[in-house]
Amino acid sequence: MIRLFIILVFLYIFGMIVYIIYYNRNVIREQWNELKETFSSPNLKKNIVRGLVAILLKFLRKRIFKI
Repeated sequence: MIRLFIILVFLYIFGMIVYIIYYNRNVIREQWNELKETFSSPNLKKNIVRGLVAILLKFLRKRIFKI
């Protein structure tokens, strides 16, 4: 009896989550597209590469000059 109750509660919660996602699917799709656009911007890619190069140079300087 308790097992059946737990299974039904789990199914109810799962159903509510699916319903909320289905009901808000257009908003979620819009948000996802905005997120993708943010990460596909060339300026962001340039800044990430610059940051990685700066970290690499800092690491190499420490290794070379033993500071």
